[in-house]
Amino acid sequence: MKNLLLSLAAIVLFTMSMNAQKQFAGIIKTKISLDGEGIDVSVKAQYPITTELKVLDNKTRIDINMGGAGMTIIADGDNHKNYQIFDFSIAGKGIYYMELPAANQDTKNYDFQYYKEDKKTIAGFVCYKVICTITDLETDETEELIMYVSDDFLPDFASTDYPGFKGFSLYTEMKGEMNGSEYSLITEVIEVKADKKVKPVNFLLPAAAVPMAQAPAEIKTMLGMGNEDDD
Repeated sequence: MKNLLLSLAAIVLFTMSMNAQKQFAGIIKTKISLDGEGIDVSVKAQYPITTELKVLDNKTRIDINMGGAGMTIIADGDNHKNYQIFDFSIAGKGIYYMELPAANQDTKNYDFQYYKEDKKTIAGFVCYKVICTITDLETDETEELIMYVSDDFLPDFASTDYPGFKGFSLYTEMKGEMNGSEYSLITEVIEVKADKKVKPVNFLLPAAAVPMAQAPAEIKTMLGMGNEDDD
């Protein structure tokens, strides 16, 4: 479960992270799908998930209802900080956050191949395919992302998590493994609209949130984290 949560966080961050971009303010609606044989039925039942990504200048936020708890991911392009927040307040069990690691070009290499002839229309935008190959420089292990971007929507967008990539991904597919079974986690934009109601307060950590390291063992177990000390 933890691996899937981390993959979900990573794919959302890739779709949402900004680096001093001030070209769009509003809401981007996305659909997150999980595909793969052998995935636990209780996990598969939570998908597809429809989400709304709030964007204001270079700050972004997404809220996901995980059934009994809420998960929020905030990316702040001003200070290059990314936070994942778990809200169990409805059950009276508190709110916890952890800072997600930023991309490290000292330990990973990012290679992008653009296929402009491979096109499809997503949320009204004509997009073309991009394959991102990430190589761990310490282990030589690789992972691959499939994306679709458009020249007509944030073409100069710069991701803080995938250095060197240009464009806003309207479709991102990430592959992973959970309990010996392979899966594909897909995020696809289904609607883009401007919204001036999005305010700076939407991108602050909740006042009651405490670091995940201070969460009780029960919460860490629920999230598949055991008793790890996550900051």
